[in-house]
Amino acid sequence: MAVMDEMAEIFRQKLMEGHAIKLEGIGTFHISAKSPSVRSKKEVRAESIKCGGVVYRAEKKLIRQLSSTKFQKVMYSNTSLEVSEIELDGILTEYFKDHQYITTKDLQHLSGLSNHTARTGRGRQDDTPWTSSFRVLFPRAGKLWNQH
Repeated sequence: MAVMDEMAEIFRQKLMEGHAIKLEGIGTFHISAKSPSVRSKKEVRAESIKCGGVVYRAEKKLIRQLSSTKFQKVMYSNTSLEVSEIELDGILTEYFKDHQYITTKDLQHLSGLSNHTARTGRGRQDDTPWTSSFRVLFPRAGKLWNQH
């Protein structure tokens, strides 16, 4: 891990100095700048310009090599579907008729929630958690609770 830490420090230093960093076979990294809107060039101040992010541009050879990549639809997504509390309650009520517990993966599959949302409840509209980071949930009086 020390090699990666050192590489990150070199990247940080070189990017802050305004250098672009080229990694052969991978691509080039450089920073972008952002500043508040101004009406005229006279209003631009160096202290108001900030780093807008790091831009990565892949080498053309790498892009060509990746062009034959095959894709397939995955069962789970990083983005949750919109599922209301009432819909989720119905899904879980049905599920718990035949099961004593539900895993995060099963909850994802049944509801379309992302792993993070299925595990924690965070990311929903009201953003109140229904569990901590436990992965097995049990029914209890219409609410979810964790195995302790």
